[in-house]
Amino acid sequence: METKKRSYPWKWLVFTAFFGWVILYSNRSILNPLMDVIQNQYDLNNTQLGMLTSVYFLTYTLAQIPSGLFADLVGSKKVLSVCFVAFAFVNLLTGLNQSIVFYIILQGLAGLFAGLYYGPQYSLTYRLLPENRRTLANAIINSGMAFGLSFGYLLSTNLVL
Repeated sequence: METKKRSYPWKWLVFTAFFGWVILYSNRSILNPLMDVIQNQYDLNNTQLGMLTSVYFLTYTLAQIPSGLFADLVGSKKVLSVCFVAFAFVNLLTGLNQSIVFYIILQGLAGLFAGLYYGPQYSLTYRLLPENRRTLANAIINSGMAFGLSFGYLLSTNLVL
């Protein structure tokens, strides 16, 4: 399948991909400082508490290879659009949730939809970024992960204190 090259403002693409990583990594890191609060709220033992983070990372990891295959089939932009809408909806439900079982299921779904981002995002930026801007653009995009971690820890720490 041959892809058509379109002219996109490369700065917009970089900003969008950067912001995507900020959101995903903020979500990933926001849970750790809140673990004591969650453990007390749901009366969890350490094993049950560990399952919350494990299910997120398990589904995140398992989704990455199929997401690349799926993006090759239907297109990276479609996969990214669906994954972000679904990721936002799952996180909205997480905030409204009162059940630990449903919370674990939602964490798994959040990991799944976050895992759908990785391959399609890199494919899209590789195909659409001008060759003479790829190194700078990828440096900016990848820094979104660090900014997201920092923002997530900052936000969750302020929520706990």
